Amino acid sequence: PGLSNSDSPYKNKVMSDEQAKAIISASNSFEIRTKALIYLLMNIAPRIGEVSRIRVKDIDLDNNKIWVRGKGHNDNVSRYSNFNDKTKDLLIRLMVEYGLDREYLFVNYKGEQLSEQSLRKMWYEVCESIGIEGITPHQCRHYIGSSLIERGVEVKKVSMVLGHSSIKTTEAF
Repeated sequence: PGLSNSDSPYKNKVMSDEQAKAIISASNSFEIRTKALIYLLMNIAPRIGEVSRIRVKDIDLDNNKIWVRGKGHNDNVSRYSNFNDKTKDLLIRLMVEYGLDREYLFVNYKGEQLSEQSLRKMWYEVCESIGIEGITPHQCRHYIGSSLIERGVEVKKVSMVLGHSSIKTTEAF
């Protein structure tokens, strides 16, 4: 049961600049873990499963880079992604608050890896707090990909940023 991606009523809904800004702004009233999630999604455009698999050791704070393990643990789409200084500050705060001795970046209070479902719940709580419905975490990827293409970034580069195994996936934007 449930909707497949192709049946989802939100599949083709596009996030607007105003919605993106509102989601980021709203995240500021949430705990550090939720805020860091929102900034990562809006900054490096990972899939939610990729976020779930980020390990503390994957983060290079000196160079503002993070190793993102690709969809299905596919090394062909695993990549380093750059993040901005605001995201860096949030990652540092998150690691300090939850401890540096854990394996995964996003953990619960027992130190266990957060599931994709838990991460999605955090996303929807932020959206719900400002009355935004129907915007999924995955739509951050479409928003960022489309924004990069609109700014003239080469499709090949956007494909690498998003971790697409085929440039044809990116060309669909």
